[in-house]
Amino acid sequence: MKDARYSLILLPVFLLVVFARLALAGPETYAQYVMGGMLVNFNHSLTDAEKAELKALIEDSRSREHERVLAHVLINVQHTVSADDRVKLDALLTDKTASIGEKLMATILLNLNHTMADADKDKLLRFGHLPPK
Repeated sequence: MKDARYSLILLPVFLLVVFARLALAGPETYAQYVMGGMLVNFNHSLTDAEKAELKALIEDSRSREHERVLAHVLINVQHTVSADDRVKLDALLTDKTASIGEKLMATILLNLNHTMADADKDKLLRFGHLPPK
């Protein structure tokens, strides 16, 4: 009887943890998933097709304002982020309305140097911006 009582107590806690993990897993939006995929394969600059896809995300009414900033910065990257775009990313990082995913993308863009660092790829993977290895 005692075991059944503990099971009834632990079951809601277990379900809460599982559902919280599911809610926090994965990119917050499709735009972040797309940008994550582009970043992991980034090599010096984007292709014209990738730039066109980002421009479509910028024009999409479902994209958040910070995602539009990230997309613009990513389009402009030539090996590294420009000084002007660094200012935009720094502002995003200090904006309390920016989401965790948006701040993660901004940090990765600031760290970008020709290609993405393995540590940043791991962050994208853990955040769910990439399919599992």
